[in-house]
Amino acid sequence: MKVSSKEFGRLANVSIEALRQAVKNKKLIRDNQYRYDLTNEVNISYLLNKGLTLGDINNFAKSISGHNLENIEKITDKSSQSLKNKGNNEEKETEILDEKKFTDITGLPAYLMNLTIKELVIEYD
Repeated sequence: MKVSSKEFGRLANVSIEALRQAVKNKKLIRDNQYRYDLTNEVNISYLLNKGLTLGDINNFAKSISGHNLENIEKITDKSSQSLKNKGNNEEKETEILDEKKFTDITGLPAYLMNLTIKELVIEYD
C-alpha cells in the first residue's frame, strides 16, 4: 500500500524535509510519484526505528484504506534480519581499524590513521 509524503510524514511524526533527507541517505524508498510503500522492508525498518510498532503501521493503513496490510510480519522478519546483519558487518569493519591492524595491513605508521586527507597531502606532498 502506497501513501503520500504527507501521510508517511504524519505516520513517522517527521517533516517532509526529514523524509527527503532519509531518501537521500537511502533510509527510505519512494517511487517517482513521491509515494512511500508501507510494505517495503526499508520503509518498515525506518518506521520501526522511529518507535512505531507493526500494529501502529497496520492501524494507519486500515484508517486510510479500510484494510490491513498483508504479510507485514514476514516483511518485518526479513527487515529485522537485514538490520542485524548490517549491524554485524559494521562491527567487523570497525574492528579492522585499530592501530596495530592498520599498521599490519597497510605497512604505514599508525599515526597516519587519524589524519585528514589535507594533513596527509601536506605531510607527503
